[in-house]
Amino acid sequence: MHSKTTLIGGVGADPEIIVFENGNKLAKITLATSIYWKDKQSGERKEKTTWHNIQFGGPLAGIIESYVQKGHRLFIKGEIDNYSYDDKDGNKRYASRIRCNKMTMLTSKSESGSQDASQSLPNQSTSTPVPQPESTDSDDLPF
Repeated sequence: MHSKTTLIGGVGADPEIIVFENGNKLAKITLATSIYWKDKQSGERKEKTTWHNIQFGGPLAGIIESYVQKGHRLFIKGEIDNYSYDDKDGNKRYASRIRCNKMTMLTSKSESGSQDASQSLPNQSTSTPVPQPESTDSDDLPF
């Protein structure tokens, strides 16, 4: 059984690319997703942002390397991978990452400002509109 997720968010930094001895690549990014709601007591609009560690392998790693940069918006689908590691002090730490297997670039060519992004990508949507909720009733929030 796999844990699958779908995310829409903004890229937090330029991608990190790892090239292995056999020539295969792994691309890593951080992706910010946000939810919005109106505080019932103050009437103030609130926001909660969550940062996700995303990894891309295979052909997607090459697309990320060539066309994605900080600030771009992405729609991704992937599997959640929870793992543990020992930090430099020997303490066990737990973390999660998303291993992406499908991705759509939502930043348009004109928004990108990058010459590389102005090139056509086969089978990649670069301007698919995805609705974003402006606000969520606070009764619908899980916390």
